[in-house]
Amino acid sequence: MDITFGFGENWQRFLNEEFTEERLRIAKEHLLYVLYQDSLQGSTFLDIGCGSGIHSLAAYLSGAKSIVSLDVDANSVAATRKMWQLAGEPEHWQVIEGSVLDESFMAGLGTFDIVYSWGVLHHTGNMWQAIKNATLPMHAASVLYIALYADEVYHNPSPQYWLDLKKRYNLADADEKEQMECEYVWEYLLRPIAERGRNPLLHIKNYKQTRGMEFWTDVRDWLGGYPMEFAKTRDMLDAQQSLGLHLLDIHSGIGNTEFVFRQQQGTTYLDYLFNGCEIVPVTAAIRHHSGHCYEFDLPEYTELADTDGLHRKSRVLLLEDGQLVGFPHAKFDSIGSMGEGRYAHWKDKVLFSASDNTDPRTNGRKYALRLPVSG
Repeated sequence: MDITFGFGENWQRFLNEEFTEERLRIAKEHLLYVLYQDSLQGSTFLDIGCGSGIHSLAAYLSGAKSIVSLDVDANSVAATRKMWQLAGEPEHWQVIEGSVLDESFMAGLGTFDIVYSWGVLHHTGNMWQAIKNATLPMHAASVLYIALYADEVYHNPSPQYWLDLKKRYNLADADEKEQMECEYVWEYLLRPIAERGRNPLLHIKNYKQTRGMEFWTDVRDWLGGYPMEFAKTRDMLDAQQSLGLHLLDIHSGIGNTEFVFRQQQGTTYLDYLFNGCEIVPVTAAIRHHSGHCYEFDLPEYTELADTDGLHRKSRVLLLEDGQLVGFPHAKFDSIGSMGEGRYAHWKDKVLFSASDNTDPRTNGRKYALRLPVSG
């Protein structure tokens, strides 16, 4: 028996009950923030797995000159068409049904300046093939912006626990699903907040600040989202060569890690930004913190750092021998216990681990910081 989740039905519910202009504004702001753009004026935009269509609409409102939104789920296609209608049925925005796993279909779409797929490719049943096929509509100056469920986040409980839970959720009846949703929300989201002496209800109230999404919609999407694979940042970095990609930027610290790539032999507007940014060698004394975790002081960039209430603020990235290390904004205990390139720029210091968990004081590698650039 194939177990699958009705993503499109969930998105239809989101549009009918929770969609607002404020959520759209936040979605647009996040899209432009990650792409270091003030607008998408003159750009072509492909939305793979368009879901509710909110990010396709955000691209339209950002000035994209041509938009193609595609999804394998007919209900998601219908939801996105509602967004298209809301925009006045623009001729330069197409909404179509199709699968990213269909290589000939993807190759026949043409090429786009921005190929976008947020929280989709890990749900196809063949994530690596989906990632490979997502590169087919790229040209030499394209940017590929994808978000994948972060293996690094889901280790307590384990990734297998979550996969088993998703199967049980999809086989449950409506009442059982609602009970599982409430149990999950309290156990893994709200109780930890309450135990830190904070108001857990504010987490629900402010949840829309994360890309304009709605709390309970994402709860259902998380519990139900199946098929499902987790993506380890280290594996993504190692796969760049075989995928023909080069990682330009990375955003992590929540359930999905956002990756921004270009073609290996390509040149994008982001190259000009990043080639002009400052690379600062780590010269401060490195101290052992715990386990695989080491630290060094960075008081001169405290104003850029993550801090209480702003756990994903920093855009300072760590490099190891000139390459992006891995997973920023990591929890301190995970840096020490698992390492593998996890790190955090926190207040006046950086806590980090080497990519292979060796001692950075003696492994012979050079560490540096890439300072943020303005878009």
